[in-house]
Amino acid sequence: MRTFTLENCGDELVSLPPELEERLTEALATEDDNDGILKKVLEAVRPFFPVEYTLLSYSSPAKQQSRYYVYPAISDKRKDYRFIATREQRFLFNMASPCVVHIGNEMDYSISLGLIRQLFPHTRFSMIMFRTVNSRNVVCGFSLIVCRENCYTRRHAGVLLAARDIFCRFFEKQEPQMKEADIPFKRNVLPLALLPGLKEVYENILAIARHDCPVLLLGETGTGKEIVADTIYRTSARVYGPFIKINCGCIPENLVDSELFGHEKGAFTGAAKTTKGCFEQASQGMLMLDEVGELSLASQVRLLRVLQEGRIRRVGDFTPIDVDVRVIAATHRSLPEMVASGTFREDLFYRLNVFPLYIPPLRERLEDIRPLVSYFISSRCEASGWDIPSISRDNMEELLAWTWPGNVRELQNAVERALICWNGGAGGRRFRIVFGNALLHAPVKVGAERVVSKVHTTPDMPFEPLETVIGAHIRRALEKSGGRVHGKGGAAELLGMNPSTLRSRMKKLGIDAGREIR
Repeated sequence: MRTFTLENCGDELVSLPPELEERLTEALATEDDNDGILKKVLEAVRPFFPVEYTLLSYSSPAKQQSRYYVYPAISDKRKDYRFIATREQRFLFNMASPCVVHIGNEMDYSISLGLIRQLFPHTRFSMIMFRTVNSRNVVCGFSLIVCRENCYTRRHAGVLLAARDIFCRFFEKQEPQMKEADIPFKRNVLPLALLPGLKEVYENILAIARHDCPVLLLGETGTGKEIVADTIYRTSARVYGPFIKINCGCIPENLVDSELFGHEKGAFTGAAKTTKGCFEQASQGMLMLDEVGELSLASQVRLLRVLQEGRIRRVGDFTPIDVDVRVIAATHRSLPEMVASGTFREDLFYRLNVFPLYIPPLRERLEDIRPLVSYFISSRCEASGWDIPSISRDNMEELLAWTWPGNVRELQNAVERALICWNGGAGGRRFRIVFGNALLHAPVKVGAERVVSKVHTTPDMPFEPLETVIGAHIRRALEKSGGRVHGKGGAAELLGMNPSTLRSRMKKLGIDAGREIR
């Protein structure tokens, strides 16, 4: 999609033709409803633009949704459409100057183009969109659509930008009524576009969003693979379909087929009703197979067949069912090493490895710590109704100096812990994030004047080996959970880890859950 601003449109920014200026001013000054306004605008611009449909759009960051009005009506569909405005898409709206023009065709992607592709599923089209942000922080847009490709030029963009004052006056008067309950929206999703350390990853996401190839997410535990998968989903054309996530390491071997492919009533003991599996539930959408490296060889064979054929068979039924699913697989393990050792099938690896995305650990992208901390603090304070606290320069330097073995998850937990102790600033306590070795010495108590770490206040104190620190932290979690690893309130949930990963780490450190609580 090509973006034009007052600065980059150059010589193509022409004077607004007087006739068009008069027609647009009259059309946008009317007191008609949206259909009437769009009808008059369509008549006004036809002599100057190739156009078949006009569209008004409003995307409200506060309500986290969008509303569109299309004229003329397309087939028997409603003229008023409401869709999710994702964080990534709203961020892209505001990246450029306040007044921008986008030119795109059906191979590009934005919220508006995604909507038109829904309405014209088998038609190629072009769109030119004027966008601005009004004083109420509502992203407003006016679009022209024609059912042919590559119909709009830089000169068309210049003409539309020349009319910016007329459009801005019109949008300043608009405040579309949007109800919070109109659109379900997943809140507090980290916007990857704000993280400079993941710039390459985010650019790759935008490049593959409109394609349906499998994606393999690689990286250490806690780096944010699930957030990356969420971003792929929300920036793709499948955003209006389901997104199903399943952790392969948590499925017992004898239930893998049932979980993935479903089962018929009476297929096995306890199968009281017919149940759809994850593939069937995710049809027309996406399926995330987290920790795919934990699947047994037998399960890998069955998964490979489904990926190759695009159809499943429920347990207890021999009738094939076609499924249209885009698969995103994730693992913290080295699949090439597993292939070499014979614990992961080579053919399945190449089937999943169409587009690998490596998410680097936090220690390799320290520039992300500041925006991450700001995001975690603002999200938590917004949910609690607190004023957002500031962090001292010394505390931020300490955060930047830490290696963050638990990656983004460890940083998020540290911020959450500090905010709980800070308790919204009650009593004037200073906000401070405590982490790493400091966890062994810091008093976690609401009401303290400030949370102080011996590591921070005693510079000459020797550091303990990292494995010792991690082991002590796991033992504390086991004590608090009564020795439980899985389930709500279990050690894995307290530590923000996958239960299988935690058991593996415990085995490596020689930690026995039962022994730790005696």
